[in-house]
Amino acid sequence: MAQPTRCIHQNLLDEDIEPISVRSIREANLTEEYLRPFLDGPPQPIGIAAAYSESDSRLVVLAIANESKVLLVEFYSSKPNRNGGGKSTKPRDTTGRTLLQDKLFCRPLGDLVAFDFQEIALSLYSDHGGLRLVNGIDIQAACCRGNRQPLASIKLAVGDEVTIYKDNVCDLFENMGYDPKRTSEIALRAWLAQHLLQYSTMEETFAKAKRINTQKLPGMVSVHINCNLSPQSNRPRDPRFLGEDQP
Repeated sequence: MAQPTRCIHQNLLDEDIEPISVRSIREANLTEEYLRPFLDGPPQPIGIAAAYSESDSRLVVLAIANESKVLLVEFYSSKPNRNGGGKSTKPRDTTGRTLLQDKLFCRPLGDLVAFDFQEIALSLYSDHGGLRLVNGIDIQAACCRGNRQPLASIKLAVGDEVTIYKDNVCDLFENMGYDPKRTSEIALRAWLAQHLLQYSTMEETFAKAKRINTQKLPGMVSVHINCNLSPQSNRPRDPRFLGEDQP
């Protein structure tokens, strides 16, 4: 069952932005109805963000955002799914993640955008049964290849048009660990990712960006994630599928 919808306000940019509605749903309860706000109408960029378990570094929550709505999808835990007696496991219903892949992640038109998308893509694939996506844009790779700090990419996008609340931005990306009491942070990371495409300076930048495509990954990969401080470090990458230049 989905949790009640709540509204949050962005505190990252000095802009008059309408409140953003946030809704949470467990993977087992995800249906196409919850994805409908992100699928209806002409294909639009969708922002993505992830939060990771502090105990085993698995991707446990994924935020999906457009300009006015955010959906938080809570994935199954890594613990076995026990029957009532607790002695045996029962198969989990993977309909929700299949919907995510088929309806949203692999739609033929429309980009997915995220900060540190390369790591998110690999985590979705390795942590959740080979969950695949196409048309992914890693914002830092597209904007500032030599600087993985999100603030640098945001400055490039915004330019002199809007004041950036730098301290709030830095706080937003300080910790990628999942805290159920601080879900506004992951929601705002996803919202901000897609919002950057609203600026005219970014149209050409993202048009030239190489797309992440994990549909072509040959097999399962092992990914270790340091979710505490530096989500972009200590993780293997394959340039063939992650939108990077090959050596």
